[in-house]
Amino acid sequence: MNRFKKIAIATTGVLFICFVALFCSGPRFETLISRLSLQKSVAAPTEFQRGNIYDCHSNTLATNKTLYNVSMDCCVVTDNEIWVEKSGILAKELAVVHPIKDSAQWKMYITKARESRDRYIPIVKNVGKTFVDSLQKLTLFNDGSFKGGFICESKFVREYPYGNLARRTIGVKSNGEGVGIFGVEGLFEDLLRGGNKPGSYIYTTLDMEMQIVADSILRKEIESDTLFEGGCIAVMEVKTGNIKAVANIHRNSEGIVGEYFNYFTDYMYEPGAAVQNSAISFVDSCCISNIASGNSSIKFYDKISGTSANLDATEKGYEFVTTPIHILAFYNAIANNGIMMQPKLVTEITNGKDTIQQFHSTKISSCSFSKEKAVTVKNELPVDELEIVGK
Repeated sequence: MNRFKKIAIATTGVLFICFVALFCSGPRFETLISRLSLQKSVAAPTEFQRGNIYDCHSNTLATNKTLYNVSMDCCVVTDNEIWVEKSGILAKELAVVHPIKDSAQWKMYITKARESRDRYIPIVKNVGKTFVDSLQKLTLFNDGSFKGGFICESKFVREYPYGNLARRTIGVKSNGEGVGIFGVEGLFEDLLRGGNKPGSYIYTTLDMEMQIVADSILRKEIESDTLFEGGCIAVMEVKTGNIKAVANIHRNSEGIVGEYFNYFTDYMYEPGAAVQNSAISFVDSCCISNIASGNSSIKFYDKISGTSANLDATEKGYEFVTTPIHILAFYNAIANNGIMMQPKLVTEITNGKDTIQQFHSTKISSCSFSKEKAVTVKNELPVDELEIVGK
């Protein structure tokens, strides 16, 4: 049974939209060596940064953010009188700047560390440069690493300015292995990572203004009825095949709605009414190949053969399965006067200054048909569908 409850198709002549819903004592030498091994710089990490991902207006979809972990070596101050005086002041200051503990608790925390000769105790994790700068002004910490025990470590983390919007399409970088695991992040992992040089920048066809609208509409629809498992809305530019927006909303086992599954490219289903007999009768074979997003050849529709019953079922959109991306490309071809365009998600790859590779719009000749046939298909579609597909 088809779990998708609604299928709508529309075009403005420019855009085609497919909606499918569903340290201390000891020799000074020993001390120096030990301190050198713990000294950290507040500067940005020395490893090469992962490349950014952008939308069609150069809005940042994925980038890097530097975060810092601040720790303390409570054994670096050898003069105990100085330690007692300054550590007490530091505890009071920490209680103001970082009030997760009061002054007494901070004093107990760093004193206990000194007594146990602990040279690496956490003060704060995952904070920005501004907060680190404020900590460096505190007593002891303003004496630096060798005299005050201030230790600061930096790291890159992946940041997504638009949050979870288009998450299945943009992808995500895993915190464990530090690699892209799906979407653009995964498909272009080697280029984004860069290896022994900075990562490449990926420019996509996505338009985040459209993405926001698509996500809002679909999310509202899925949340309106618990019977909806999920679905997708995809927007394609008719003449170019550029994918302008893809919202994939799924309700997980806990009933939470979000981008958990890529319906657009991965969900196989019988399209049913999304493919009308008048449209399908003109296409003996159709195949979308070398999709710019990285998909290999995916068979869309095989030549009809068999009994009249099977033919009738196929003409009504049953007896074969496909994915929303194929339905989108198919109807986009009708709107484009018979010219089927290869769906395209990435337009350009650069090194930050120069272009490394460009992806141009490509016509899929083997899947295209004449303008006359496209007009005929439009004319034979039911009136209500004809109006939304466009003349």
